[in-house]
Amino acid sequence: MDATTIELVVNIIKWGSLGLLILLVVILFFAGLIGWKRGIFNAGFRLLFIGILIIVALTTVRPMVEFIGGRDMGPLLRLFGMDGVTINIGSNSATIQVTSIFETLSNLLIALGEANGITVTSEQVGPVIHGLVYLILSTFVVIMDGILISSLGNLAATILWHALFKHLISKRVRKAVRVKGVAALMGATQTLVVGAMLIFPFSALINNVTAAFKNEDNGITIDNEMINTVTTIVDAYEDSVLANVLFNWTDNSSGQSWDVMLMDSLTSADVNGLKVSFIDEIYNIVGIGKTLVSAGILSEEGIASIGQTLLTNQEMVTSLLSSIGNSGLVLMILPIAVDLALNLDVVKQYVGDDLIDISDVDWKHEINNIGEMYKAVQETGLFDDLFDEEGNPTLDADALKKIFELDTYSGIMNIFQSIDDSKLLSRAIPAVAFTMYDILKNNPDTEAYAAFLPSAWEDYTAIRWGSELGIVYDALFRL
Repeated sequence: MDATTIELVVNIIKWGSLGLLILLVVILFFAGLIGWKRGIFNAGFRLLFIGILIIVALTTVRPMVEFIGGRDMGPLLRLFGMDGVTINIGSNSATIQVTSIFETLSNLLIALGEANGITVTSEQVGPVIHGLVYLILSTFVVIMDGILISSLGNLAATILWHALFKHLISKRVRKAVRVKGVAALMGATQTLVVGAMLIFPFSALINNVTAAFKNEDNGITIDNEMINTVTTIVDAYEDSVLANVLFNWTDNSSGQSWDVMLMDSLTSADVNGLKVSFIDEIYNIVGIGKTLVSAGILSEEGIASIGQTLLTNQEMVTSLLSSIGNSGLVLMILPIAVDLALNLDVVKQYVGDDLIDISDVDWKHEINNIGEMYKAVQETGLFDDLFDEEGNPTLDADALKKIFELDTYSGIMNIFQSIDDSKLLSRAIPAVAFTMYDILKNNPDTEAYAAFLPSAWEDYTAIRWGSELGIVYDALFRL
């Protein structure tokens, strides 16, 4: 995007926001005139009715989502001749009976897993599907609430007022008590809250993306053409009169404006003790995108050298891991993915059944621990020797010797310490070691070697593997 185009976009944002704000003031002015003409009783009833509608809409988002997601759609679809969904995977096919959205999608995922030789249980996929569907349906319900209230709310209020409520107050009192100034304020307020209900799901998305991009702790920012262009556009919006009048002054300590806070509370779900939020996921996606663009990964040259970048760009990798660790969606899916991986035949060759307990693993800590391990290796400079000057991978004896040099000693020892800090690794290593022992023991050619190893599973779990490996490395280092 050239400088002229950027300037045009900035001017559109600047003057467009001013125009929208002027339009809003004009609309509120005429809404106030209508309220002034109606009088306090009519305007007050309409404001109260719309207020009740909005409160009911906002407080029933979760029940509505549960109702829609749990409603059996089978009878409705059978009216159109549909009884199920058939999926084809290679030469195999499976038919899924359509029931509720939650159950149908869970069964679909289970069928897809079985078609690919992966056993998935409803207990594993149920909470994940429920959380994902809630994110989508809750956003849909909030948007539809705004559309229905803005299009039909005033009509319903008019019908109720003329059909019932105006008859509860005598015509003489209604004509005598007008309080037109207050009525005008009520009319304008009604229009304002209806407009806010209609636009806040969309403004929340814009303001959330803007805040995510501006936050220096959310991803990394390195000057390049695309980042500078986006920064210019974001700054233009942040400085616009519309953003400052309607949103910026309501920012909380986390930088969330009122619409973002409201949308976050309405579209977040608790899945197995983890908060999964549409707002949070968009925030993390922006941070990841900002990091990838800053590092040049999304360019043609960047994709070609992605391996080298991932191994040598410490700031980028730690930022990506941080964003991934902050994603409730990732933390929700990760234990299921690991559990499925442990049940694959190729993995079972090295890890026996039920040897690794992941039920109490703190996955965010595990992701952060991987970052610490990467940082420790990167600081040793070992990754620098894996590529030549042209970026081609290379590995020679000199690179291996560097492992035992003084400059790399502390980094390698930090890796072993990180193993003991990780529940997953400190359980995976003894599981692999015990499985290898079992293989040696049951093979006549290697049975003699098994006699030198511990025979009880408890002996393997009692070892602090990080510390023991550190002692071995230290001994080799001092040779």
